Amino acid sequence: MILQINHQTIDLQKILEPETTIPILEANEQTALQFCIDWLKGKEEFTLKTSGSTGTPKNISLKRQNMQWSAKATIKALQLQNVKKALICLPTQYIAGTMMLVRALEHHWDIYLTTPKANPLEQLPQNYQPDFTALVPTQLTNILQNTHTQHIAQKMQSILIGGAAIEETLIEQCQSIKTPIYSSYGMTETISHIALRRINGAEKTNYYITLPQVDIDQDERQCLKIKAQVTDNEWITTNDIVEVLPQKQGFRLLGRADNIINTGGIKIQPETIEKKIAHFLPPDTPFFITAIADSYWGNKVVLLIQSSQTIDLNTIKEKLKPILLPHEMPKEIHLFSPFLYTETGKIQRKTTTEAFLKTTKKC
Repeated sequence: MILQINHQTIDLQKILEPETTIPILEANEQTALQFCIDWLKGKEEFTLKTSGSTGTPKNISLKRQNMQWSAKATIKALQLQNVKKALICLPTQYIAGTMMLVRALEHHWDIYLTTPKANPLEQLPQNYQPDFTALVPTQLTNILQNTHTQHIAQKMQSILIGGAAIEETLIEQCQSIKTPIYSSYGMTETISHIALRRINGAEKTNYYITLPQVDIDQDERQCLKIKAQVTDNEWITTNDIVEVLPQKQGFRLLGRADNIINTGGIKIQPETIEKKIAHFLPPDTPFFITAIADSYWGNKVVLLIQSSQTIDLNTIKEKLKPILLPHEMPKEIHLFSPFLYTETGKIQRKTTTEAFLKTTKKC
């Protein structure tokens, strides 16, 4: 197996020999190489950090056998048996990047590791064609906007997307790509994804299908519960509100319980509103629905938009009135920049809202 770190080539078998000098690398590269060395030496337990998108980041200990099970399930679900080259362009200190390494090491793929960037395919050597990669939505967006990198994506066997919600505008752009593209559902605690959703082609769906031997259920809040080998066959309860499909073989993701807004005595799910209004905002513009304390409403619905360009907010408001219910309609719309993100690219809704409020108090 070969590990290429940008333009440096490392033989992963020779790296274990005592006389071999380990190269000095950048932080993400060093993390990846050390993980490969530990894995090839048979290390049985690994500690990873959660992304912190819904709370304070924490360390979680993961078992080797559970990581192997996850890798095997992904290979089968995505039909990656013929993959030879994997591109890893996500931070390897988090679960998404780590599991790309595990899949490659377990199935003897050659690895090309790049520094995580907006368009990772731009960094590839000329004529290098990866078979498989995992991306966050912003990376896929930038890839599809570039003719050269879109051509590389077209020739892959499969593309896995995770880390953040995929907007409908991006899903529409994916329809021009013949390579199967899958949205993943999972977290560090479940050792990457436990369910997949095809977002392009004839097999496109609007729901997630669970991997084999993954059990799901709901708690009293209608939030998803998960049990599988990766959870040591114990139930894990999430904060994700779902609609479970018949026979419990899949689910539709509706939003997060900790994002629910109680406005005027009515509970609304911000993600539901966001899906309705995405088409009425400039393409690829980050935004989210949040709440601000209000003496009349209790919490008033507010739309925050990140943009460096001038946007006519009154026009947007008029466009939204016919498509939103009265209690869904934002009482205020604001431009605010920059949004705050986790290291894995998710918008930090709470801290971004707090930063916005601090800014408005100063004005």
